[in-house]
Amino acid sequence: MKHVLVISSSPRKNANSDILADQVIAGAKAAGAGVEKVRLAALKIGYCVACEACQKSRDTFCVQKDDMRDLYPKLLKADVLVFASPVYWFAVSGQMKVFLDRTYALGGGGDWTALKGKKAACLFTYADPNPLESGVTNAFRMFQDAFGFLGVEITDCVHASCQDPGEVRKNKTVMEAARAVGEKLGR
Repeated sequence: MKHVLVISSSPRKNANSDILADQVIAGAKAAGAGVEKVRLAALKIGYCVACEACQKSRDTFCVQKDDMRDLYPKLLKADVLVFASPVYWFAVSGQMKVFLDRTYALGGGGDWTALKGKKAACLFTYADPNPLESGVTNAFRMFQDAFGFLGVEITDCVHASCQDPGEVRKNKTVMEAARAVGEKLGR
């Protein structure tokens, strides 16, 4: 059975990116996968302080004592990683960026293979009707560049223009696409 880890970063209730994450979860469960969802807004994760302690060995991780400690084993255990974020000011939310910066600790001892071979998908929501002007391209490129370096294959990216909480539910095409991504990744 595949294990899918969904990281959702919107701080807003009834968030559009979180709704897309739930669609992926429904699809993955329908395909028989085990799924765990993490809402970053509910956790206390400090920003990286560039102390480099995590780089001493692969088993060190980060020395900060916060909720990120519980996420490292989950990232390593997962077969599939799904990242859901609203696009704020031309990039991912601050919660997602802080989380991603802290995954730097997975490269301890110069060994950047901790996530190699995993599959990933990205889910983005944004207010501008034009994805090229919204920042979704910047958000996707950040994942594309980092995951290319880490050996993680991004298989899908679902994105939607929507602003008001829950508005994405009106876009049946995007809702179905997110569920289909879950089904595909859950097989």
